[in-house]
Amino acid sequence: MAEKNLDDLFHDTLKDIYYAERKILAALPKMAKAAQAPELKAAFEKHRDQTEAQVERLIEVFGIIDKKPQGKTCPAIDGILEEGAEIMKDYKGTAALDAGLIGAAQRVEHYEMAAYGTARAFARALGQDKLIDLLQTTLDEEGGPNKHLQQLAEGAMSYTGINEKALAASIIPAAAPSRMSLSCCGIERKASAGSAPSAVAANAAIPPISAIRTPGGSLPARTRQRLSPSRPSTTSSASPSPVAAARWSAA
Repeated sequence: MAEKNLDDLFHDTLKDIYYAERKILAALPKMAKAAQAPELKAAFEKHRDQTEAQVERLIEVFGIIDKKPQGKTCPAIDGILEEGAEIMKDYKGTAALDAGLIGAAQRVEHYEMAAYGTARAFARALGQDKLIDLLQTTLDEEGGPNKHLQQLAEGAMSYTGINEKALAASIIPAAAPSRMSLSCCGIERKASAGSAPSAVAANAAIPPISAIRTPGGSLPARTRQRLSPSRPSTTSSASPSPVAAARWSAA
Protein backbone atom coordinates (compact mmCIF):
# COMPACT_ATOMS: atom_id res chain seq x y z
CA MET A 1 0.00 0.00 0.00
CA ALA A 2 1.41 3.36 -1.06
CA GLU A 3 2.19 5.85 1.68
CA LYS A 4 -0.36 8.63 1.93
CA ASN A 5 0.78 12.11 0.99
CA LEU A 6 -0.35 15.75 1.08
CA ASP A 7 -2.57 15.21 -1.96
CA ASP A 8 -4.45 12.50 -0.06
CA LEU A 9 -4.73 14.72 2.99
CA PHE A 10 -6.13 17.53 0.84
CA HIS A 11 -8.74 15.17 -0.61
CA ASP A 12 -9.72 13.91 2.87
CA THR A 13 -10.05 17.50 4.08
CA LEU A 14 -12.41 18.30 1.20
CA LYS A 15 -14.50 15.24 2.06
CA ASP A 16 -14.65 16.40 5.69
CA ILE A 17 -15.86 19.83 4.59
CA TYR A 18 -18.42 18.38 2.16
CA TYR A 19 -19.87 16.19 4.93
CA ALA A 20 -19.95 19.16 7.31
CA GLU A 21 -21.64 21.52 4.84
CA ARG A 22 -24.43 19.03 4.14
CA LYS A 23 -24.98 18.51 7.86
CA ILE A 24 -25.09 22.26 8.39
CA LEU A 25 -27.62 22.62 5.57
CA ALA A 26 -29.91 20.20 7.41
CA ALA A 27 -29.45 21.94 10.78
CA LEU A 28 -29.95 25.59 9.77
CA PRO A 29 -33.73 25.37 9.07
CA LYS A 30 -34.22 23.85 12.53
CA MET A 31 -32.21 26.65 14.11
CA ALA A 32 -34.17 29.27 12.17
CA LYS A 33 -37.44 27.73 13.34
CA ALA A 34 -36.28 27.65 16.97
CA ALA A 35 -34.96 31.23 17.00
CA GLN A 36 -37.25 33.77 18.69
CA ALA A 37 -35.80 37.06 17.42
CA PRO A 38 -36.85 37.85 13.82
CA GLU A 39 -33.37 39.15 12.98
CA LEU A 40 -31.80 35.88 14.17
CA LYS A 41 -34.25 33.83 12.11
CA ALA A 42 -33.34 35.92 9.08
CA ALA A 43 -29.62 35.41 9.74
CA PHE A 44 -30.00 31.63 9.80
CA GLU A 45 -32.11 31.63 6.64
CA LYS A 46 -29.55 33.78 4.84
CA HIS A 47 -26.73 31.52 5.98
CA ARG A 48 -28.58 28.50 4.58
CA ASP A 49 -28.79 30.13 1.14
CA GLN A 50 -25.10 30.98 1.38
CA THR A 51 -24.22 27.41 2.39
CA GLU A 52 -26.06 26.00 -0.63
CA ALA A 53 -23.86 28.13 -2.90
CA GLN A 54 -20.77 26.99 -1.01
CA VAL A 55 -21.68 23.33 -1.55
CA GLU A 56 -21.96 23.99 -5.28
CA ARG A 57 -18.54 25.63 -5.22
CA LEU A 58 -17.14 22.64 -3.35
CA ILE A 59 -18.52 20.29 -6.00
CA GLU A 60 -16.64 22.38 -8.54
CA VAL A 61 -13.44 21.88 -6.52
CA PHE A 62 -13.96 18.09 -6.58
CA GLY A 63 -14.41 18.28 -10.35
CA ILE A 64 -11.14 20.13 -10.87
CA ILE A 65 -9.16 17.43 -9.02
CA ASP A 66 -11.16 14.75 -10.86
CA LYS A 67 -12.73 13.31 -7.72
CA LYS A 68 -16.31 12.33 -6.98
CA PRO A 69 -18.03 14.70 -4.51
CA GLN A 70 -18.53 12.67 -1.36
CA GLY A 71 -18.37 13.17 2.36
CA LYS A 72 -16.39 11.56 5.11
CA THR A 73 -17.87 11.34 8.60
CA CYS A 74 -16.57 14.24 10.65
CA PRO A 75 -16.99 13.76 14.43
CA ALA A 76 -16.06 17.41 15.03
CA ILE A 77 -19.04 18.92 13.22
CA ASP A 78 -21.33 16.16 14.52
CA GLY A 79 -20.42 17.16 18.07
CA ILE A 80 -20.90 20.87 17.43
CA LEU A 81 -24.33 20.35 15.85
CA GLU A 82 -25.36 17.94 18.60
CA GLU A 83 -24.53 20.60 21.16
CA GLY A 84 -26.71 23.06 19.26
CA ALA A 85 -29.58 20.56 19.27
CA GLU A 86 -29.24 20.18 23.05
CA ILE A 87 -29.44 23.95 23.48
CA MET A 88 -32.65 24.07 21.43
CA LYS A 89 -34.13 21.34 23.63
CA ASP A 90 -32.89 22.51 27.03
CA TYR A 91 -33.61 26.24 26.54
CA LYS A 92 -36.80 26.05 24.49
CA GLY A 93 -39.15 28.89 25.42
CA THR A 94 -36.59 30.72 27.60
CA ALA A 95 -35.10 34.18 27.22
CA ALA A 96 -31.64 32.62 26.91
CA LEU A 97 -32.49 30.45 23.88
CA ASP A 98 -31.38 32.93 21.21
CA ALA A 99 -28.12 33.64 23.01
CA GLY A 100 -27.43 29.90 23.07
CA LEU A 101 -28.29 29.54 19.37
CA ILE A 102 -25.87 32.31 18.47
CA GLY A 103 -23.12 30.58 20.43
CA ALA A 104 -23.83 27.27 18.68
CA ALA A 105 -23.89 28.93 15.25
CA GLN A 106 -20.61 30.74 15.90
CA ARG A 107 -18.93 27.46 16.80
CA VAL A 108 -20.10 26.13 13.43
CA GLU A 109 -18.71 29.22 11.69
CA HIS A 110 -15.34 28.87 13.38
CA TYR A 111 -15.14 25.22 12.37
CA GLU A 112 -15.85 26.15 8.75
CA MET A 113 -13.29 28.94 8.73
CA ALA A 114 -10.62 26.63 10.14
CA ALA A 115 -11.47 23.87 7.66
CA TYR A 116 -11.51 26.10 4.58
CA GLY A 117 -8.35 27.86 5.72
CA THR A 118 -6.58 24.51 6.01
CA ALA A 119 -7.84 23.37 2.60
CA ARG A 120 -6.68 26.61 1.00
CA ALA A 121 -3.20 26.20 2.52
CA PHE A 122 -2.97 22.65 1.15
CA ALA A 123 -4.09 23.84 -2.30
CA ARG A 124 -1.41 26.52 -2.27
CA ALA A 125 1.29 23.99 -1.32
CA LEU A 126 0.11 21.70 -4.13
CA GLY A 127 0.20 24.52 -6.67
CA GLN A 128 -3.57 24.39 -7.30
CA ASP A 129 -4.05 28.08 -8.07
CA LYS A 130 -7.63 27.82 -9.30
CA LEU A 131 -8.64 25.94 -6.16
CA ILE A 132 -7.04 28.60 -4.00
CA ASP A 133 -9.38 31.22 -5.45
CA LEU A 134 -12.49 29.07 -5.00
CA LEU A 135 -11.65 28.14 -1.42
CA GLN A 136 -10.68 31.73 -0.58
CA THR A 137 -14.06 32.96 -1.85
CA THR A 138 -15.85 30.66 0.57
CA LEU A 139 -13.47 31.53 3.40
CA ASP A 140 -14.17 35.23 2.88
CA GLU A 141 -17.91 34.55 2.98
CA GLU A 142 -17.71 32.71 6.29
CA GLY A 143 -16.40 35.76 8.11
CA GLY A 144 -19.54 37.80 7.35
CA PRO A 145 -22.12 35.63 9.14
CA ASN A 146 -19.82 35.25 12.14
CA LYS A 147 -19.48 39.04 12.52
CA HIS A 148 -23.21 39.51 12.07
CA LEU A 149 -23.97 36.94 14.78
CA GLN A 150 -21.54 38.71 17.10
CA GLN A 151 -23.31 42.02 16.49
CA LEU A 152 -26.70 40.45 17.19
CA ALA A 153 -25.34 39.01 20.44
CA GLU A 154 -23.61 42.11 21.75
CA GLY A 155 -25.78 44.84 20.23
CA ALA A 156 -24.80 48.31 19.10
CA MET A 157 -25.63 51.95 19.83
CA SER A 158 -28.93 51.64 17.96
CA TYR A 159 -30.20 48.36 19.41
CA THR A 160 -29.89 46.09 22.43
CA GLY A 161 -27.97 42.85 22.03
CA ILE A 162 -29.59 39.46 22.46
CA ASN A 163 -27.24 38.61 25.33
CA GLU A 164 -28.26 41.74 27.26
CA LYS A 165 -31.95 41.00 26.64
CA ALA A 166 -31.44 37.52 28.07
CA LEU A 167 -29.76 38.99 31.16
CA ALA A 168 -32.49 41.59 31.65
CA ALA A 169 -35.17 38.89 31.52
CA SER A 170 -33.40 36.92 34.25
CA ILE A 171 -33.12 39.81 36.71
CA ILE A 172 -35.44 39.57 39.73
CA PRO A 173 -35.65 43.06 41.25
CA ALA A 174 -35.78 43.36 45.02
CA ALA A 175 -39.04 44.66 46.43
CA ALA A 176 -39.09 48.32 47.36
CA PRO A 177 -39.10 48.97 51.13
CA SER A 178 -42.62 49.07 52.54
CA ARG A 179 -44.05 51.91 54.60
CA MET A 180 -43.86 49.68 57.70
CA SER A 181 -40.21 48.73 57.18
CA LEU A 182 -39.31 52.38 56.67
CA SER A 183 -41.16 53.42 59.81
CA CYS A 184 -39.42 50.74 61.83
CA CYS A 185 -36.12 52.23 60.74
CA GLY A 186 -37.23 55.67 61.89
CA ILE A 187 -37.58 57.01 58.35
CA GLU A 188 -40.76 58.74 57.29
CA ARG A 189 -41.87 57.90 53.77
CA LYS A 190 -43.54 61.28 53.31
CA ALA A 191 -42.05 64.61 54.14
CA SER A 192 -43.55 66.50 57.05
CA ALA A 193 -45.76 69.41 56.19
CA GLY A 194 -43.88 72.27 54.56
CA SER A 195 -40.57 70.45 54.23
CA ALA A 196 -38.87 68.30 51.64
CA PRO A 197 -37.83 64.73 52.45
CA SER A 198 -34.25 64.33 53.55
CA ALA A 199 -31.59 62.91 51.25
CA VAL A 200 -31.21 60.02 53.72
CA ALA A 201 -34.86 59.04 53.33
CA ALA A 202 -34.77 59.40 49.56
CA ASN A 203 -31.66 57.25 49.35
CA ALA A 204 -33.10 54.57 51.61
CA ALA A 205 -36.25 54.25 49.49
CA ILE A 206 -34.34 53.24 46.36
CA PRO A 207 -33.67 49.47 46.27
CA PRO A 208 -29.88 49.05 45.96
CA ILE A 209 -28.51 47.42 42.82
CA SER A 210 -26.61 45.05 45.11
CA ALA A 211 -29.98 43.64 46.20
CA ILE A 212 -30.93 42.61 42.68
CA ARG A 213 -30.55 38.90 42.13
CA THR A 214 -30.45 36.68 39.07
CA PRO A 215 -31.21 32.96 39.24
CA GLY A 216 -27.44 32.44 39.46
CA GLY A 217 -26.84 34.94 42.26
CA SER A 218 -25.96 38.62 42.36
CA LEU A 219 -25.14 40.59 39.23
CA PRO A 220 -21.51 40.77 38.09
CA ALA A 221 -19.67 43.84 39.41
CA ARG A 222 -19.38 45.37 35.94
CA THR A 223 -23.12 45.01 35.33
CA ARG A 224 -23.96 46.50 38.73
CA GLN A 225 -21.79 49.49 37.91
CA ARG A 226 -23.57 49.99 34.57
CA LEU A 227 -27.03 49.78 36.13
CA SER A 228 -26.37 51.76 39.30
CA PRO A 229 -27.84 55.29 39.23
CA SER A 230 -26.05 58.16 40.94
CA ARG A 231 -27.19 58.22 44.53
CA PRO A 232 -27.38 61.26 46.78
CA SER A 233 -24.91 61.23 49.63
CA THR A 234 -26.30 59.99 52.93
CA THR A 235 -24.30 62.62 54.77
CA SER A 236 -25.46 65.59 52.73
CA SER A 237 -28.05 67.97 54.11
CA ALA A 238 -28.97 69.22 50.63
CA SER A 239 -32.53 68.73 49.47
CA PRO A 240 -33.18 66.18 46.70
CA SER A 241 -33.90 67.26 43.17
CA PRO A 242 -37.42 68.45 42.29
CA VAL A 243 -37.97 65.17 40.43
CA ALA A 244 -37.04 63.09 43.48
CA ALA A 245 -39.18 65.30 45.74
CA ALA A 246 -42.14 64.97 43.41
CA ARG A 247 -41.80 61.19 43.38
CA TRP A 248 -41.82 61.13 47.16
CA SER A 249 -44.69 63.50 47.65
CA ALA A 250 -46.76 61.46 45.18
CA ALA A 251 -46.00 58.18 47.00
